[in-house]
Amino acid sequence: MSSQLPDEWEDEPHATPGDDRDPPSGEWDSADQPVADRSDRLQLTPRETEVMQSIAIGLSNRAIGRALGISERTVKVHIRSIFIKMNVSSRTQAAVVALQNGHISLPEPNPDPDPDPGTTRPL
Repeated sequence: MSSQLPDEWEDEPHATPGDDRDPPSGEWDSADQPVADRSDRLQLTPRETEVMQSIAIGLSNRAIGRALGISERTVKVHIRSIFIKMNVSSRTQAAVVALQNGHISLPEPNPDPDPDPGTTRPL
């Protein structure tokens, strides 16, 4: 029994190791997603955006849950979804990607914080 390719396949170009050509439209990437749909993976839901904003300012899962009125377990579900969509494996990576892609922004720092507003400073 011979393993012969159909005639129409023989003229197809074959990728070789180190071949860095872009895949043609309609092919699948390594995450089994159509190449054309890659940008869809970065679409965060409004709640995921709130969770991501909280992660970026350094809140713990427990603090995020309290702030958003959801359980810590639900926070973990949102974080897992964010990691998958952004193809990251840490909170820091997620925050960087979210900032770079404009999904979130950090609050402006207060240029002259007054630690005790009840006291006056000498001029």
